[in-house]
Amino acid sequence: MAADNLPTAVVLTGSTARPDGGRWVRDPMPFGDVAGAVSLAEETGYRSVWVPDHGVWDPFTLLGALAPRTSRIGLATGVVTLASRRPADIAAAVWTLDEVSGGRAILGVGSGPERRMGVVADRLAEVASAAGDVPRYLAALGPSMVELAGRSADGVLLNWCSPARVARARAEVARGAERAGRDPGEVTVAVYVRACLGHDEGHALAALREAAGMYAGIPTYRRQLQADGIEPSPEEMARALCVWGDRDAALERLAAWRDAGADLVVVYPVPAQEAVSSLLGTIMAAAPDPALEG
Repeated sequence: MAADNLPTAVVLTGSTARPDGGRWVRDPMPFGDVAGAVSLAEETGYRSVWVPDHGVWDPFTLLGALAPRTSRIGLATGVVTLASRRPADIAAAVWTLDEVSGGRAILGVGSGPERRMGVVADRLAEVASAAGDVPRYLAALGPSMVELAGRSADGVLLNWCSPARVARARAEVARGAERAGRDPGEVTVAVYVRACLGHDEGHALAALREAAGMYAGIPTYRRQLQADGIEPSPEEMARALCVWGDRDAALERLAAWRDAGADLVVVYPVPAQEAVSSLLGTIMAAAPDPALEG
């Protein structure tokens, strides 16, 4: 497969998730395992690693700890919410991360429960004014938020979406950028794609269904899925929106999002069976250049 179709970024939650009494609980991985996974990602050609804010690891602290253990890979929050932290605190944290990493910080932010575009835009602008030249990505689901990314951010970050949704988002980014007098080509369209590679189909789909189950009941995601004709059930989400199998099958499937207009396909490993070895297996199977290992 051509290099342009390979994923070039990876999500690392630093935790595993499990159902417990009707809710989901996240268990942290040992830091040594997290650091080893990031080192492997750097060695095998990924250009950035994205750490969500799931209440287990603080993403800025974790990325800061990973900075001296890496040398090239971009260190991205994916994402922290503008509603849960003061914009000035976000700006200070990402500026610090950028300084200690030698200019490798990437800021991914989301609106959180705040849905008023004017408020989100003001908070994003406040962060931008204090964060210097750090690239800023806005997580978005609906058209209005995607257009805001086109107007005010360096990129938009999509989640649990089909290639068809990526194509629509590309057009929405262009509308937002053009209204702001910006070049739409300067706004990156990034998309998270869950993957469980190197396992048999049964184990992989079971893990992916569990991951999908964490989102299937969220109204905003249900609306996005229904707009694409996808049943918002764990089974349908896993089969329609996730990737499993061997390297060749995975890369062919991941290319669908790139072909639909995604500039950055961000592989989101979902562990099955033993968490650490499964995580490393998915990183390797989707790596831009697995020959770089070692």
